[in-house]
Amino acid sequence: MNSLEATSALNRIVSNCSIPSSNKSCVFIDGAWGIGKTHFVQNYFSKNKNEFIYTSVFGKNSVRDIEKSILIHSLPGMKKFNEENGFAKATQKILSDLGDKFLGVSIDSYLNSFSIDDIKLDMISNKRKIICFDDIERKSDSIEMKSLLGLIERTSKNFDVLIVGNTDELDEKDIKTFNTYKEKIIDYVIKIDSIDKN
Repeated sequence: MNSLEATSALNRIVSNCSIPSSNKSCVFIDGAWGIGKTHFVQNYFSKNKNEFIYTSVFGKNSVRDIEKSILIHSLPGMKKFNEENGFAKATQKILSDLGDKFLGVSIDSYLNSFSIDDIKLDMISNKRKIICFDDIERKSDSIEMKSLLGLIERTSKNFDVLIVGNTDELDEKDIKTFNTYKEKIIDYVIKIDSIDKN
């Protein structure tokens, strides 16, 4: 489908999930490299009232590194620290370089004391959190596809999840694992073939 059809599909999915509902959705957006999937997703959610938390799998060396990048944008204090100091794309290495202490506690220790399971939906703000995992086909060789999908499944228990990737670029082992577990994790697949420039 093209991006207009993908927008319509996303609108239906997003509108079907109400805040009080315990049913969360996991959407996979599939498409070729360079087609503009990431731009499409970020542009779509920039116009949406929900809270959009983005992380790229690319450049992370472990599932825990991916989880920490989500926690940085989700935990009380960390999000404020991140935004106010202009470190929206900071990695754990950059955070470590900033200094050992944050409010008297090591940043790394602070993050290590939490998991994605500890972050719950903020009912007071009346906003849904949508967590995006991008570039799954560019994951490090040190990350097992099964472990990455395990993190995505854990995340989908409390949040709506968006996965962005290119299944054509997954190696034989990863595509086999992905196909084995996708029906358990993924509710909707949107295959984008073209992006409307308007």
